[in-house]
Amino acid sequence: MKDFTWEYIVENCERYIQQLDVFIAQEPNRAFEAQRGYLKSANGLKVVVPKLRAHPELGKSPPMMSLLGLRWLLGNDLEVELFYSPDKEKYEVAVVKWSESTILKATDVGLDEVVDTVCEFIGKVRNQKI
Repeated sequence: MKDFTWEYIVENCERYIQQLDVFIAQEPNRAFEAQRGYLKSANGLKVVVPKLRAHPELGKSPPMMSLLGLRWLLGNDLEVELFYSPDKEKYEVAVVKWSESTILKATDVGLDEVVDTVCEFIGKVRNQKI
């Protein structure tokens, strides 16, 4: 398995975008609502990566990319997840207890709030405030 790097995340987003564009273009008369949603999600992640990467702490440890989401695995069975929701046109940031698939805290934020929210959630998990 390839190591997760910021470059890897961007390349995967670009690959998803390219493949979805080709797939949708094959039958221009179909709606492809689900695929258009995936396309928006991939574009949303691609847009936020430079902001996450520029942060002094987040930039040092890229998250794991899982489908069209980013996951910071923090130990103690907890992780911070980030997804772009095309329906809401917002980013979903959540703290999840992954073994139980339980969301402990979640919020929807705009692009300008993503970095601060991810950092806040990571900090709360590390300081055992969640």
